[in-house]
Amino acid sequence: MRSVDIGTMRSVYRGCGSKPYPPELMLAIALYCLLQGVSSPARWYEAARTVDQCKFLGRGIAPARSIWYEFRDRSAKFIEAIHQQLIHAAVQQNQYTPTECSLDGTFTRAAASRHYLPNREQLEKRTNKLKEAIEVLGDKDLRHNDDPGVPKFIARTSEGRELQLQRLQHAQAELNEKIHKNAAKPKRYQVEEKKIRISPADPDAALGRDKEKVFCPLYNTQYMVSCENDVIVAYGVWAQTNDSGMLVPMIERTQAIVGASLKTVHADTAYCSLLELRDSKALGINLMAPVQEASKSSKKAVDGEPQFSQQEFTFSTDLESCTCPAGHKMKTRSRGPKPRADGRVVYEVRFGQSAEVCSECPLAKRCLQPTSKRRTVSRMEGQNELDAQKEKMESDEGKRSQRIRGQTVERSFADGKRNRNQGQQNGRGLRRVRAEVGLLVVAQNSLTIYNHKRNAEI
Repeated sequence: MRSVDIGTMRSVYRGCGSKPYPPELMLAIALYCLLQGVSSPARWYEAARTVDQCKFLGRGIAPARSIWYEFRDRSAKFIEAIHQQLIHAAVQQNQYTPTECSLDGTFTRAAASRHYLPNREQLEKRTNKLKEAIEVLGDKDLRHNDDPGVPKFIARTSEGRELQLQRLQHAQAELNEKIHKNAAKPKRYQVEEKKIRISPADPDAALGRDKEKVFCPLYNTQYMVSCENDVIVAYGVWAQTNDSGMLVPMIERTQAIVGASLKTVHADTAYCSLLELRDSKALGINLMAPVQEASKSSKKAVDGEPQFSQQEFTFSTDLESCTCPAGHKMKTRSRGPKPRADGRVVYEVRFGQSAEVCSECPLAKRCLQPTSKRRTVSRMEGQNELDAQKEKMESDEGKRSQRIRGQTVERSFADGKRNRNQGQQNGRGLRRVRAEVGLLVVAQNSLTIYNHKRNAEI
């Protein structure tokens, strides 16, 4: 951490007000606490007063509890710069050259309940009840036994009720935005409106199942980890329940830090679609990620056996023709766009056979469904690129890639969750979660770089 410019931190505290505690000393205490598995600012406050190591690192400072929470929030403005300075210093000292990195994501639970996740109708109902209570009660403070007709969720004090109303109105705005985005998606990706829910305690969080298969508010944390020495070169936090669309932002974040030295990225199937494969090539990256296997057809043919899948048809390289399992040529019927969840499209070519040919075919009972008279199949333009990627990942190089990915990025996530108490966030809102993840990454990297340097000197 000696190579870090403390002016970056101090600039966040410039302005009016009393003289602040030195943020570099508070950062040192926070990083030490994180490495000990202490992730709450409230416990940093206690550690600064009671733990000898923290007293030494902080040179005796003892900020109030609120000051520690404010420091956590302000760190969102400088922690990314500190992280980049740390990586640049390690590269300049020739500790490693990040040419190969592993990419993956993990879910962490938000600091919000999973038991009350209303849709728009339910949220409006609760908001209206709160408004009625505010109008009736006014400035009156409630005791536990006062007015049994008041719903239990209503805050006891007038200030608390006003804060409740602000949070619910913020949740309503976020939920309306989600509904609007859902309506703008292609129909195949739309969700029924009443199934779109939100967490009033943390409206920024996405709702989905975490690694323990528990449905709850959560955040998606992405790490790009160096395969050479386990340093987290880049990180990011998003409020979404899958890894779709994460490849390009993470590559660009990494290249912004280490430049053109990044050559290869190891990832899993979630990062390897046709569009992402093309994007990585455009960025000069060799993407080592397996192609997701096409699911086997669940449709039944006339004889009750599984219907011939598309993989059993032969397509020409230029997609001008197609041959069925019986050896019959199929004609091109149409070509059209196929929308993706991120708003982009790929193009698909559809082939069809005539009913006369299918009716005389000896394999018709295995190829046609009971109500069909002819067979149609489709193939995506650029499917040959995915086929080539599949062959590459089945080679020895591809098998090595999957071993490398499991030995690097997964270990960094395990360290954060098992040893640093980062299975659940402490702060609410995407901005605070990004600050917490940034502090954790700087703590992990500081320890990793120190250990790597110490081992090199032995």
